[in-house]
Amino acid sequence: MLQVKTYHIEARKLSLDNTWKSSFFSPLVWGLYMRNGVLKMRLLQRLTVLVAICVLLQVAVFSSANAEEVRFEIQEALNQGDTAAAISLINRDIETDPAYHFNYYLLGLIHWERQQYNRARDQFKLAFEAKDNHYETAYYLAKTHIILGELDEADKLVELGMKKAKKMKAQFNNALGLLQLARKNYSEADRAFRTAIAENSADEEKTLKDLRTKRLEDAEREKLMAQATTSFTKQAAEYQINLGDANFYQGVPTLAIIEYEKALAVDTGSREVYYHWAEA
Repeated sequence: MLQVKTYHIEARKLSLDNTWKSSFFSPLVWGLYMRNGVLKMRLLQRLTVLVAICVLLQVAVFSSANAEEVRFEIQEALNQGDTAAAISLINRDIETDPAYHFNYYLLGLIHWERQQYNRARDQFKLAFEAKDNHYETAYYLAKTHIILGELDEADKLVELGMKKAKKMKAQFNNALGLLQLARKNYSEADRAFRTAIAENSADEEKTLKDLRTKRLEDAEREKLMAQATTSFTKQAAEYQINLGDANFYQGVPTLAIIEYEKALAVDTGSREVYYHWAEA
């Protein structure tokens, strides 16, 4: 199976202190060292996983059609980097209300960011069984199936999302692109990622326009607009990287680099783009 680089980011350990690394290495050189096998750990899992979980939850809750809220104690545990406590709190909530889909979804997101994809899949399945029209779950479950090589299962969910999730066209076109990438249908993947980028841009413009005109307190408006910007920025960078990967696998690294540059322009804090850029 083709490894989808966007999610499988292998790293290896470097025995240098953090100060020396940050002062000596430019991000691109750091990416070259990572791709050349100098590190021995998964960088996202060790260095950024806790931040990523918090950002992912913010994005996920904002994008949820029903705007479910993450319980304060759970959010606090995640903000403090205590994912074990967060998982314990969520499991306690599940014992109280085993039918509530969103708790399984949250567990799936935590395992997803930890790169524990079998566990993530199991939790997303439970969430989707509890509520089969929660298409955010369907989206992440489809991506998890792709990572695990379960392409037929992913295909069913992508088809469902493309038909039913009218407000998630960008996400499910991205999932379609990943599915085609895994099947080595690079031209089809390219088209799907370009559609995802266009849909995401249109959604961002409409969402921000609606928030500007909606009757809200200034503080609430500012908060929601910040959440929206975070959500759309992260999605845009992901889709742009995926498009670069499609070009890379088609044997056109120069075009891939252009797309990685665009991803970096969108999300200047992204480390992931450098790994792809360095290889291209």
